[in-house]
Amino acid sequence: MTSRARLLSGLLTVVVASSALAYMIKTGFEEGVTRAVMANEVTDNFDHYANERISVNGFIVKGSMRQSPDLKVLKFQVWSPGAEASHVVNVEFGKILPDTVKDGGKVSATGKLARRGDRFVFEAAEVIGKCPTKYDPMQQQVEVPTFDKSTAGELP
Repeated sequence: MTSRARLLSGLLTVVVASSALAYMIKTGFEEGVTRAVMANEVTDNFDHYANERISVNGFIVKGSMRQSPDLKVLKFQVWSPGAEASHVVNVEFGKILPDTVKDGGKVSATGKLARRGDRFVFEAAEVIGKCPTKYDPMQQQVEVPTFDKSTAGELP
Protein backbone atom coordinates (compact mmCIF):
# COMPACT_ATOMS: atom_id res chain seq x y z
CA MET A 1 0.00 0.00 0.00
CA THR A 2 1.36 3.38 -0.91
CA SER A 3 1.82 6.12 1.60
CA ARG A 4 -1.01 8.09 -0.04
CA ALA A 5 -3.39 5.12 0.26
CA ARG A 6 -2.41 4.67 3.92
CA LEU A 7 -3.02 8.34 4.58
CA LEU A 8 -6.48 8.22 2.95
CA SER A 9 -7.30 5.00 4.81
CA GLY A 10 -6.25 6.55 8.15
CA LEU A 11 -8.18 9.74 7.42
CA LEU A 12 -11.31 7.75 6.52
CA THR A 13 -10.97 5.74 9.74
CA VAL A 14 -10.69 8.93 11.83
CA VAL A 15 -13.75 10.49 10.11
CA VAL A 16 -15.89 7.36 10.56
CA ALA A 17 -14.81 6.89 14.19
CA SER A 18 -15.39 10.53 15.14
CA SER A 19 -18.79 10.53 13.38
CA ALA A 20 -19.81 7.39 15.27
CA LEU A 21 -18.61 8.88 18.56
CA ALA A 22 -20.50 12.14 17.92
CA TYR A 23 -23.68 10.19 17.13
CA MET A 24 -23.40 8.10 20.31
CA ILE A 25 -22.81 11.19 22.44
CA LYS A 26 -25.74 13.06 20.88
CA THR A 27 -28.25 10.20 21.22
CA GLY A 28 -27.01 9.39 24.72
CA PHE A 29 -27.59 12.95 25.88
CA GLU A 30 -31.02 13.10 24.25
CA GLU A 31 -32.12 9.89 25.96
CA GLY A 32 -30.57 10.89 29.29
CA VAL A 33 -32.16 14.33 29.50
CA THR A 34 -35.49 14.28 31.27
CA ARG A 35 -37.27 17.46 32.23
CA ALA A 36 -39.03 17.34 35.61
CA VAL A 37 -42.47 18.97 35.68
CA MET A 38 -45.27 19.14 38.20
CA ALA A 39 -48.56 17.43 37.31
CA ASN A 40 -50.43 20.75 37.09
CA GLU A 41 -47.94 22.02 34.49
CA VAL A 42 -48.81 19.01 32.32
CA THR A 43 -52.57 19.42 32.76
CA ASP A 44 -52.29 23.10 31.84
CA ASN A 45 -50.74 22.24 28.46
CA PHE A 46 -50.97 18.58 27.43
CA ASP A 47 -50.05 19.30 23.80
CA HIS A 48 -46.78 20.95 24.82
CA TYR A 49 -45.55 17.81 26.60
CA ALA A 50 -46.96 15.18 24.17
CA ASN A 51 -44.37 12.61 23.07
CA GLU A 52 -41.63 14.29 25.12
CA ARG A 53 -39.71 12.32 27.74
CA ILE A 54 -40.55 13.98 31.05
CA SER A 55 -40.73 13.22 34.74
CA VAL A 56 -44.15 14.05 36.22
CA ASN A 57 -44.02 14.90 39.91
CA GLY A 58 -46.83 15.20 42.41
CA PHE A 59 -49.01 13.09 44.70
CA ILE A 60 -50.95 9.92 43.90
CA VAL A 61 -54.64 10.74 44.08
CA LYS A 62 -56.17 8.78 46.99
CA GLY A 63 -58.01 5.68 45.79
CA SER A 64 -56.93 6.08 42.15
CA MET A 65 -54.68 2.99 41.96
CA ARG A 66 -56.38 0.24 39.97
CA GLN A 67 -55.23 -2.78 37.99
CA SER A 68 -56.20 -3.47 34.36
CA PRO A 69 -58.38 -6.59 33.84
CA ASP A 70 -55.40 -8.56 32.47
CA LEU A 71 -53.28 -7.48 35.48
CA LYS A 72 -50.52 -6.19 33.19
CA VAL A 73 -50.99 -2.46 33.73
CA LEU A 74 -51.41 -0.45 36.91
CA LYS A 75 -53.30 2.81 36.48
CA PHE A 76 -53.26 5.75 38.86
CA GLN A 77 -53.51 9.52 38.85
CA VAL A 78 -50.95 12.16 39.80
CA TRP A 79 -51.98 15.57 41.12
CA SER A 80 -49.92 18.50 42.35
CA PRO A 81 -50.68 21.14 44.98
CA GLY A 82 -52.16 24.35 43.65
CA ALA A 83 -54.24 22.56 41.02
CA GLU A 84 -57.94 21.77 41.11
CA ALA A 85 -58.80 18.23 42.17
CA SER A 86 -59.93 17.41 38.61
CA HIS A 87 -56.57 18.47 37.09
CA VAL A 88 -54.83 15.11 37.21
CA VAL A 89 -52.44 13.19 34.98
CA ASN A 90 -53.63 9.64 34.23
CA VAL A 91 -50.64 7.31 34.49
CA GLU A 92 -50.21 3.75 33.23
CA PHE A 93 -47.32 1.61 34.47
CA GLY A 94 -46.59 -1.93 33.30
CA LYS A 95 -44.16 -3.04 36.01
CA ILE A 96 -44.28 -3.77 39.72
CA LEU A 97 -44.44 -0.64 41.86
CA PRO A 98 -41.69 -0.05 44.42
CA ASP A 99 -42.70 -0.32 48.08
CA THR A 100 -42.17 3.42 48.52
CA VAL A 101 -45.12 4.23 46.22
CA LYS A 102 -48.17 4.75 48.44
CA ASP A 103 -51.74 5.91 47.93
CA GLY A 104 -51.71 9.67 48.57
CA GLY A 105 -47.89 9.79 48.68
CA LYS A 106 -45.36 11.77 46.69
CA VAL A 107 -44.34 10.22 43.39
CA SER A 108 -42.15 10.84 40.36
CA ALA A 109 -43.09 9.04 37.13
CA THR A 110 -40.77 9.14 34.12
CA GLY A 111 -42.02 8.37 30.62
CA LYS A 112 -43.98 9.91 27.75
CA LEU A 113 -47.36 11.55 27.44
CA ALA A 114 -49.34 9.89 24.65
CA ARG A 115 -52.58 10.98 22.99
CA ARG A 116 -55.31 8.35 23.03
CA GLY A 117 -58.25 9.62 21.06
CA ASP A 118 -59.46 12.77 22.79
CA ARG A 119 -57.42 12.32 25.96
CA PHE A 120 -53.83 11.95 27.14
CA VAL A 121 -52.27 9.11 29.13
CA PHE A 122 -48.84 9.21 30.68
CA GLU A 123 -47.03 5.96 29.83
CA ALA A 124 -44.56 5.58 32.68
CA ALA A 125 -41.36 3.62 32.19
CA GLU A 126 -40.22 4.27 35.76
CA VAL A 127 -42.06 5.21 38.95
CA ILE A 128 -40.32 6.30 42.15
CA GLY A 129 -42.04 6.94 45.46
CA LYS A 130 -40.72 9.90 47.39
CA CYS A 131 -40.33 9.29 51.08
CA PRO A 132 -42.07 11.85 53.30
CA THR A 133 -39.81 13.88 55.50
CA LYS A 134 -40.49 15.75 58.71
CA TYR A 135 -38.45 18.62 57.28
CA ASP A 136 -40.81 19.20 54.34
CA PRO A 137 -43.61 21.52 55.53
CA MET A 138 -45.53 21.04 52.23
CA GLN A 139 -45.83 17.30 52.92
CA GLN A 140 -47.69 17.99 56.16
CA GLN A 141 -50.02 20.67 54.73
CA VAL A 142 -51.11 19.01 51.46
CA GLU A 143 -54.62 17.59 51.31
CA VAL A 144 -54.45 15.11 48.42
CA PRO A 145 -57.80 14.79 46.59
CA THR A 146 -59.82 11.57 46.47
CA PHE A 147 -60.32 9.63 43.24
CA ASP A 148 -63.15 10.78 40.97
CA LYS A 149 -64.11 8.23 38.27
CA SER A 150 -65.08 11.00 35.85
CA THR A 151 -61.44 12.14 35.59
CA ALA A 152 -60.09 8.68 34.75
CA GLY A 153 -61.46 8.13 31.23
CA GLU A 154 -61.76 4.39 30.69
CA LEU A 155 -61.76 2.19 33.79
CA PRO A 156 -60.86 -1.46 34.05
